[in-house]
Amino acid sequence: MVQIESKGWGLVLFSTNDIARLLQDRWGIRGKVDSVVPGTSKVFRVETSKQLYYARLSSSRRGFSADQVVEFINFLGNWGAAVPVIIPTQDGQLAEPIGNRCLSVERALPGTMCDSTCLSILPEAGKQLSRLHDISVHFPGRLREKRPVRDFVGPRLRSVLWSRIPNEAKEAITSLTDSLPSGLLDVPVAWVLTHYDLRSANAIRDGENVAYTDIGAVFQPRLCDLVMVQDRWLLHDPAGDARLLTTEETRQFWEGYVALSPLSEEEKIVVGIIWASYSADRLSHWLYTGQKLNVWEFRERLAVTPELLRFPEEILKDIG
Repeated sequence: MVQIESKGWGLVLFSTNDIARLLQDRWGIRGKVDSVVPGTSKVFRVETSKQLYYARLSSSRRGFSADQVVEFINFLGNWGAAVPVIIPTQDGQLAEPIGNRCLSVERALPGTMCDSTCLSILPEAGKQLSRLHDISVHFPGRLREKRPVRDFVGPRLRSVLWSRIPNEAKEAITSLTDSLPSGLLDVPVAWVLTHYDLRSANAIRDGENVAYTDIGAVFQPRLCDLVMVQDRWLLHDPAGDARLLTTEETRQFWEGYVALSPLSEEEKIVVGIIWASYSADRLSHWLYTGQKLNVWEFRERLAVTPELLRFPEEILKDIG
């Protein structure tokens, strides 16, 4: 195991030399190693004379250990999902533990990152997400479950209230919480292992095919992946057109998804609640990090709770 210095918040920083040495020792891979995002130590691009790989450091996820995240991605691939192929170590291990994280190596997917110039692939991207969700329920120990919406909404909104945002913003969150229809919070919906970061940069296009990378494996309502698409798909757009998807663009993604995995009547009823909760969480993140809006804009956006709750109706119109 490579000895790496621990710095701030318990995080461990890895240099490209550390990763290169580990790749050579454990995988027998020799190549040029670069951090995908300069200054970070999560994903590394590994180029050899014959093949392109990515080395990825995984962390634990809400009851999922770091090595289980890698096992899950390997499981998806074995079941035919469009995800990267995990390359085992020379002694057959899927990952190398390093502290509370683990390093895995995956063969680079063919194609290029999706972006705002290829939004015609949104229906296919929705279909591939549906396949990921359907396969995930077969992962050992993670059967498809139905849980009440409040099991997601309650912790999500409480975490926002506990975050370091101004009191005026917390009052807006409390108002949102009080306005949610209490009778719907006990409605059960399907929980699966979700992708958790549906950005176009994490979707790889090869012709008309779409594959996903950087899968988070977070257990929550499957609706969560759907509601984040509008906000996150073009976040940090590789082509430079960072924006929200339009209602019609979002509908195209959802159309692809429900073509293979129709939403239940219960999900149609409560999707607005999950949408509103996710929106509150994202807005609070922007507020806390000083991006895009101030506290007054935050309060104004959350004041339109009825519109937040109804917005998914526009997307679901005519697609079931």
